Amino acid sequence: MQRKDISISLIVIILLGLAYIVASLVDIPTQAQGGDAPFIVLAEPKVQIISPGEPYVPIQFSITSLINVTDVTIAPQQSVAFTPSFQQSVHLPYLLAYHWFNKTVFFFNVSSQATPGYHNVTLAVTYYVGSNPVPKVAYVSVPVLVLGYSTFVVSATWGTPSSPTIASPGSQDLPLTIVIINNGNSPAYNVTVVAYNTAYITFTKGYSYLGVVPPGTEVQAVLLADVSPSTSQGVYNVPIKIMYDNGLSYTLEVPVAVYGPSLAVNLATYPPQIFQGYEYAQLTLIVTNYGQGMAYNASVAINTPLEVV
Repeated sequence: MQRKDISISLIVIILLGLAYIVASLVDIPTQAQGGDAPFIVLAEPKVQIISPGEPYVPIQFSITSLINVTDVTIAPQQSVAFTPSFQQSVHLPYLLAYHWFNKTVFFFNVSSQATPGYHNVTLAVTYYVGSNPVPKVAYVSVPVLVLGYSTFVVSATWGTPSSPTIASPGSQDLPLTIVIINNGNSPAYNVTVVAYNTAYITFTKGYSYLGVVPPGTEVQAVLLADVSPSTSQGVYNVPIKIMYDNGLSYTLEVPVAVYGPSLAVNLATYPPQIFQGYEYAQLTLIVTNYGQGMAYNASVAINTPLEVV
């Protein structure tokens, strides 16, 4: 008898354990108290991960009533984290008690301020009970998990990564490619890159709209910049802002190098030796740039007591 009691106890413990595991893995539906006809609603997002700021997120709903109702209209409502993407509703002539109406999909925009975790998505259910001509309304809220995020790795190169160039003092409309990699677990939406002027680098095209940047994907934004002629050779930080998900932003500074020229001037005469009274001797100036940067608007002047023609 004692052994039988122990076996029953073990079975009860196992069943309770299984019930706990199932409850932890499955979202418990929220029941709305709408007058005398509460509804039970289940929500199933049709995307793998929901991110803050994500637009047009499809969520599938299943709904049942605890009593028979007629002339049922289901419409999504605005909540703290979820806003209907557009006006939507579903009409049912009737909904029998404990019969599920499945696969109703509504689209929502997720607030860019939504933090990771569960947030309620709300439906308004308008219905009639029996012969009562006055409709009733029940508001049903169901928790949905928001877990996506985006992080960015950003670098910059003059020209393009496949065809780099050198920035020099005085360069104009020089392409500056901003390379962005999304290291998050979900797409970043409505991504725009903005660059800000500095004392030495000013942008003639300082923004670029990139749209959607999937996770693990590299995208490039090509901007145009002028380098001030007074810029010295060195590395300069350019402020960059990445705006995404309809309200989020990420600001950083990316280093870019400016290379200056290094000029040397040599003289040569023809004939190699010139004596007093010699007419029309040829003087040749040889200018060599030993630097990595280009010299713009270069000119050479001669200061000599000799007559130059």
